[in-house]
Amino acid sequence: MITVEPTSDSSILPAVRDIIQLAFAAQDGRIDPPSSVHRETVETLAAKLEAETLLVARDGDTTPVGCIFFRRDSDDEGYIGRLAVHPAHQRRGVARALLLASIELARGAGVHRLGLDVRVELTENHAFFQRHGFEVTREERHPGYDRTTFLHMELAL
Repeated sequence: MITVEPTSDSSILPAVRDIIQLAFAAQDGRIDPPSSVHRETVETLAAKLEAETLLVARDGDTTPVGCIFFRRDSDDEGYIGRLAVHPAHQRRGVARALLLASIELARGAGVHRLGLDVRVELTENHAFFQRHGFEVTREERHPGYDRTTFLHMELAL
């Protein structure tokens, strides 16, 4: 059974870092520019934990199998990022559980829109978020690129 709970326990950050890096490794060679997760450390995640809410998924025991971060960007809008599921636990509903929990967290925080960014090459991720009501609201590019490299998607709450 998958459970998702917020945590402020920094001792979990090494496991969270590992989950993020393992999950995002599948994007290597698919996305350009490469993901910034390769620079993620326990220290950078600790700083993120100070400013954002970390939701952790567990599958039956205490070992984390997935995560997502939520932050409130304004009175009206929240943002989610670093949705990651350990490869051994993918295709079991973990990502869906994390996304739904982050949507409920955003609603509880009183925001009216929830945003996220997704790389243009990851069409399966676009479809996943669209199935949950997110819509593309703008195309963006990383500095130094003359083409769209990611899409901003939003869900009206």
